[in-house]
Amino acid sequence: MSVDIHFNASALGSIQEVSLVLFKSWSEKKTLPMKLTKQGWKVSLSLPAGEYKYAFIVNGGIRLNDPEANAYAPDDDEKIWSVLLINAKGQRLHSNQSYRVHLHDYSLATRFDGPGLPGVHKQINLAIDESIVSRFEFTQVEGLHTVTLAWYTPDARLLQWSDHYLVENETSAPIELMFRCQPKTLMQSPLLGIWSLKMFIDGAFVLEDDFKVVDEEVYSRRDFLGCGAD
Repeated sequence: MSVDIHFNASALGSIQEVSLVLFKSWSEKKTLPMKLTKQGWKVSLSLPAGEYKYAFIVNGGIRLNDPEANAYAPDDDEKIWSVLLINAKGQRLHSNQSYRVHLHDYSLATRFDGPGLPGVHKQINLAIDESIVSRFEFTQVEGLHTVTLAWYTPDARLLQWSDHYLVENETSAPIELMFRCQPKTLMQSPLLGIWSLKMFIDGAFVLEDDFKVVDEEVYSRRDFLGCGAD
């Protein structure tokens, strides 16, 4: 069967290349280049019947699922993939079932020492803060989802990305996910200025936020009182 798979993600900024990772079994994994068209990135495939897993790799880095996929499923390493189903008649199978997920709350801070969301800190001081931590709470979760977070430096370069899976639970309590970035560990000289983070659910862009990174010495009241002392 001939299948067209499309990718569109303007929220990622400048995109030089997109690859499709596709496999029926892991030993048959293929990485295929996608072509840029007027409608976005596209690849045409001729596939026999079966169940396939796939994902997109953007600019050789961040990995995203397909928000238009029929379903999502884990591999043996519990990594979540988009699913493509083709029946014995060569027909692509689609489901009308949709699975909800609601972003209930979001916070950004340098640490989380206890319960509760501390709010969004718009300035991070590398002189005293080693980590930047974002925390999300989700409610009304149905089915299985992938939450991906990407961190960008002031020059719009992707510094780090990571993902976590999100699965419905049997209670109504919010589900919490946390993502951590340590600029000094990842960069010899972290760039100062306005950074940004972008969050995707199942490959769909959901949230973007900006924050300022500075590197300023902090002086205590004792330091000033000690000045000029004999």
